[in-house]
Amino acid sequence: MSMKKRVGKLLIGKKDGKTLLEKMLGDNDDKKKVRSEDSIYNPLQLAIKDMVELTFEEAGTYEIFKIAAYMSRLADKNYQSVRYFLRDTVEVEEPESLVLELMKSGREEEPEKYLFHILEEFGYNEEFMELLEDDVFVITEETEDEEEIEKEYERTYHVTSQVKIIREDRELKPGEIETWNYELKDEMETYYLTIEMDTDDGWTTLYEGRKLLEGEIEIYRLSGGES
Repeated sequence: MSMKKRVGKLLIGKKDGKTLLEKMLGDNDDKKKVRSEDSIYNPLQLAIKDMVELTFEEAGTYEIFKIAAYMSRLADKNYQSVRYFLRDTVEVEEPESLVLELMKSGREEEPEKYLFHILEEFGYNEEFMELLEDDVFVITEETEDEEEIEKEYERTYHVTSQVKIIREDRELKPGEIETWNYELKDEMETYYLTIEMDTDDGWTTLYEGRKLLEGEIEIYRLSGGES
């Protein structure tokens, strides 16, 4: 059940002030262009088409194809967060659906960092919505030995957030997301389950993952992205 074996080091963003691409290009007018990605909460300064390298047991290079920035208020605190949606640049039989999230609350200087897998996505489902009325959400997982394991996640909070989404067309589109957050703690680690529903069309996404620890992430951008 642990995701530790899957995540080693995460290499994204900038390092030592400039990317290699920026050093090669030097100062030019393109750098002064206003990007949609710069108008949202984007602490890593990443853009659509930027590349992200993950080095772990299933290492690979991924491309950012969507960025979603959230603004939430919970227990009298404002929270800003951003999700970078990653897709594999190499065709594989079972591609990973990965999401890197950074979340900042209050006056904290550094955002917390999480890595999620997308479990499922589907349109509005009334029967599924009834499951969210319970404080516990159960996921049944099949092991390699074809045994079934039930994971019981306990709800921590339910909130509605304002979101700004940038997709491959580079247009910024505002929206509203209803979110249910859950935790599962074992002896070694805490796992997180997030269920999101778009309040406009009911599209629902399930994310499962864990918090990245100190030393598991380095900032380095592999390519500059397209303007």
